[in-house]
Amino acid sequence: MPADHIELEQRTLSAVWKDRRDILRAVDEGLAAEHFTDPRCRGWFTAALAGARAQHDLPPCESVVFDLIKRRASSEERLAVFEVDRLEPTSARACDYVDELVGAHRAANARAVLAAAQSRLASEGPSALAEIQAEVVKATKPTAAKTPAQTLATASAACLAELDNPQPRVSTGFDAFDRVATPIGKHEVVVIGGRTGTGKSALALQIARHVVKRAPVAFFSLEMSASEIAGRCAIQALGADGAGDHPRAVAARRAWFERQRRVTDKLRIFDSPPIGSDFIARECEAMAGRADGLGLVVVDYLQLLAVPAGMKAVSREQQVAAASRDLKLLALRIGVPILLLSQLSRDVEKDGREPRLSDLRESGAIEQDADRVWFVFEASPDAPNEIVLVQRKCRGGPQGVGKRLHFNRPCVTFTEA
Repeated sequence: MPADHIELEQRTLSAVWKDRRDILRAVDEGLAAEHFTDPRCRGWFTAALAGARAQHDLPPCESVVFDLIKRRASSEERLAVFEVDRLEPTSARACDYVDELVGAHRAANARAVLAAAQSRLASEGPSALAEIQAEVVKATKPTAAKTPAQTLATASAACLAELDNPQPRVSTGFDAFDRVATPIGKHEVVVIGGRTGTGKSALALQIARHVVKRAPVAFFSLEMSASEIAGRCAIQALGADGAGDHPRAVAARRAWFERQRRVTDKLRIFDSPPIGSDFIARECEAMAGRADGLGLVVVDYLQLLAVPAGMKAVSREQQVAAASRDLKLLALRIGVPILLLSQLSRDVEKDGREPRLSDLRESGAIEQDADRVWFVFEASPDAPNEIVLVQRKCRGGPQGVGKRLHFNRPCVTFTEA
């Protein structure tokens, strides 16, 4: 057995057994125990899958160790499990490894079938050719896709059902802007681009606080801590009464924090690094599967997302493009809109002009994956608190429309002018 194939089996295990959802998803994509030729890997996969299907609190990897302890396996084998687990720090490349391993298994089977066919042809002669060909075709026939293509008829039926029962769109809370730009639909990725200091994080948080009144929101912050975001929420909620270091403002914020401790808040803040697209997908899928669902996802911001281990050797543009595509696929999968904040290139400031789609930093893929692109920028250098929010791209909707907002910087709050 080639050493590189054993390593592939081990890396596949390491990537799929981080979380029970990962290994169950891998099985749905075709992974099975028969794809592992190494007996230890096959046994570990079987134990991990059994643990995932049992739905207990142990991650699949720990289920393997628990199984080895029950079977009184050697401490050396238990240590080997942890060594394999360390091969892949995240599940980011799980799909790639599963495809490669399943493909290698099919290729090996095909080679075995062809070798047997050649041997039989040599012994039985041309009279058995038709029968041998049929066996080869049957053995090497590609597996049908688990998710078949839809016909136009079935897609039209889904459209009619949506027209009869329209899904509520997501409002930003800025009524005038929503009227010209139209509210956000499910499955949409909305990129908010802006230079530092234009208030894109404050704008995203204000939209999140508006949405959370009716549905839970997942806020992934790679720039601010959860306590900083809570502080901004307090100031946005209290306005001028909660801004600044005056004793009355501090007392107002303290009272607001005390009230929040006693309520069930639907705003979930994730601020513990590393945060990558795979982590975001796991958390959002878990939240979307709960009874109260998920209304909005906010990622602040794209260029700070953790790089998967398997992509550290590629260019930064490719890394950002992969993250952008992962988040678009997530929005399609769970049917929840994503606000994706992005930095803009410095050329905007140098040229003193309005932002263009080409200014989205580090990846042209962002503008391709996004359903909408909004830009926030100062209306003029003389009025830094007058901010323009413009919709530069919208699939199937109005483009180039926008509204002027007033940015109250002490209260980190926007109001429509």
